[in-house]
Amino acid sequence: MRAAPCATISVCRAPRIGSGPSVRLPNKAVGQSFPRIPIPEISMSFLPDAKTAFAFARATLVAAALTGGTAALADGPVRIGAVGGLSHSSIGLFGALADGSLDKAGVAHELTEFKGGGPAVQALAGGAIDVCVCAPEHVVRLRNRGIDAIVLTPLSDHYTYAIFGPKGTIETGLDSLKGKKVGITSPGSKTDTLIRLDLKRAGIEPDVEVELVGLGGTAGQLTALQTGNIAAGFINGIDALTAEEEGYPVVHDWRDIKVPDLALIVTEDWIKANPDTARKLATITLEGSRKAAGDRDHRLATLKQIYPHASETVIVAATDRLNRDTVTTPTFDEATFQTLLTDLIDVDPALKPITLDQFSRDFTQ
Repeated sequence: MRAAPCATISVCRAPRIGSGPSVRLPNKAVGQSFPRIPIPEISMSFLPDAKTAFAFARATLVAAALTGGTAALADGPVRIGAVGGLSHSSIGLFGALADGSLDKAGVAHELTEFKGGGPAVQALAGGAIDVCVCAPEHVVRLRNRGIDAIVLTPLSDHYTYAIFGPKGTIETGLDSLKGKKVGITSPGSKTDTLIRLDLKRAGIEPDVEVELVGLGGTAGQLTALQTGNIAAGFINGIDALTAEEEGYPVVHDWRDIKVPDLALIVTEDWIKANPDTARKLATITLEGSRKAAGDRDHRLATLKQIYPHASETVIVAATDRLNRDTVTTPTFDEATFQTLLTDLIDVDPALKPITLDQFSRDFTQ
């Protein structure tokens, strides 16, 4: 039976826990309501200047104050932070939470939702969360700041973002954005990096010829598009497929590029303090990804859980695309890592390269 189409794209996702960052109490079922604990959000850019360094240091101190700045105790819940909640790209982790695999393995957990990658990474750096479901590029950035971040488990190896314009937009391509505003999720996020990189490669100066505005996820982007506050905005994943179905034109697209896109990111200090928990989390998440990648019916059913209001057409399209995007190995490979590293250094030449071993290792053993 065909599911009822979304009234708007912003309601295609599974129900969120309130608005803004929130924390799920340990061992609760996915989709249930939970008390909310506010997490301070401080917008930042990862560009190398004094203002950024101050903002990063301030954010780290604020996050550390929430937990004493220490790694979670071995007998405490694993504090997981995700940008906008879990999605099709994190289907392996979603499955592990939904079917109780982590609970059965004795891994208590909390899930905190953030509006952008910048705030989530700040929380990881400051010790407010233990695991960040984030863009792997942050491992490179954090390593450059002396923080021993590393990929615990890869999740996705294709970008899921595209920039969309308002319905009726005729001009597309990066040149059409000159002199206009573009919505990103937050400064310092993956969306910030992607647009800066491609604008520079097209000979367009970010912040000079194109203004970047942090708006959070799909709901914020759509509102700004519909009110004319931006000329284009980032929409990703199943929301991007829904946007296309509803007639929003693609202005620029990254979705066919193979590169480390999403992962569970931790610090090596946390792994050392919690080796058994780290191994279980890595192994169970990887098993969830392999099950999703190898079983189309399972993928389809899980996506319907994550996005109960999405149309059948969109769910089927996402199911088939996900088979390509889901990582089923315990580490990212050298080729995709080098692609990411080249892109990051192109957009921020001050970054120093790191090795694959510093970026992604097998923690399932």
